[in-house]
Amino acid sequence: MLPSLHIQGFRCFRELTIERLGRVNLIVGKNNVGKTTLLDALRLHAAQEDALYALEEMLERRSEILRSTKSTSPSERVVDWLRAFFHDPQVNEIQIGPCGEVEETLRLIKERQLGRVGAVTAKIGTISIDEFALLGEALEPRPVSEDVIPCQYIPSTGLSAEESSRLWDSVVLTEYEETCLQALRIIEPDIQRLALVDVPAAGGGVERSPHVMRVSRPQPEPLSSLGEGMSRIFYIMLGMTNSRGGRLLIDEIENGLHHSILETLWRHILDVASKLDVQVFATTHSWGCIEAFQAAARDHGEEGMLIRLDRREEETRAFLFDEEDLAVVARQGIEVR
Repeated sequence: MLPSLHIQGFRCFRELTIERLGRVNLIVGKNNVGKTTLLDALRLHAAQEDALYALEEMLERRSEILRSTKSTSPSERVVDWLRAFFHDPQVNEIQIGPCGEVEETLRLIKERQLGRVGAVTAKIGTISIDEFALLGEALEPRPVSEDVIPCQYIPSTGLSAEESSRLWDSVVLTEYEETCLQALRIIEPDIQRLALVDVPAAGGGVERSPHVMRVSRPQPEPLSSLGEGMSRIFYIMLGMTNSRGGRLLIDEIENGLHHSILETLWRHILDVASKLDVQVFATTHSWGCIEAFQAAARDHGEEGMLIRLDRREEETRAFLFDEEDLAVVARQGIEVR
C-alpha cells in the first residue's frame, strides 16, 4: 500500500501532500478541487513504466488529446496538451509518489524534440515524454509488462460492455465470482448466478450484457432491469476482484446507490479490500456516503481515511480524518464536504 502521497506539477496540483493514507480512502471536496485528478495521479503511479499508455487512455477518455490534422499545427497540439496535463506550460516535470521516497516516485519529464517516446530508465523512475509522438499519432501497441501495479478505475458513468466483459472473464469460475455475487445480494438477496449474454448493441452488432438468475424468477433477467445500483455494485466488485495486490479507484462511488445500502456496501468493501490486499480510493459528494463510511470503518480492523481537498487560489491542501475523527464529525454534524 501507499503509506502517503506527494504530487507535484500535475494538472490542478502545483503541489499536494497527503501525509497518511489508509486501506480504504474516501476523498471529498467542492467541485473542481481535484478529486478525479487525484485518482488520475494514482493511476499514473500504478502504471509505472506503462505510464505513457495510462496517460494516453486518460486524455482519450476526457477528449483532451488531439491527433494529427491538416488544420492543427504541431505547436498548437503541444500547447493544448500542456494545458491538459501539466500544471503550468512552464512546468517541465511531474512527480507522483509516497512522501520522501525518491526511489518510489514516478517522474515524468517533458522533452521538446521530435522522435520516439523516450525510454524508461527505471521501474519507478524517470519517463521521458515526447510531446509530438503522443499528440501526433497513437502510441505503439501496449507491451506486456509484469512490473505494473494492478489498478482498476471505475468512472462515475460505469464501465463499457467491453471492459466489464474483460473483467468478468477473469473472475468467472473462480472464488472471486462469489465475491461479486455476495455484493449484489446486498440489494437482491435471492440472486443465485450471473452470466454475460449476447444482446444487440445500440450501434449494431452484439455486446455482452450481465444477466442474473434469482430464486423468485424462473427466467434470467438483465442486471440493469434491477436498477442502476445493481450495475454500480457489479462494476465496483469487478474492479475490486481485478485489483488484487494493487489499487481500486472509484469516481463518485455513490452514483445510483440508495443511501440505505451504503453502510453495508462499505463494510463489504472493507472486508474484501483486506482479504484481497487492495487499497481503495473513492470520491463522493454525498454526506450520506460519508456517514455510512464512518459507521462501517469505525468497527473494522483496517484503517479507513477521509481526505478532504481544499483549494485557496493555486494551493491545494489535504485535511485528514481517521476513524476517531470521523466519529466526532458524524456525531456533531460537522460539514466536511
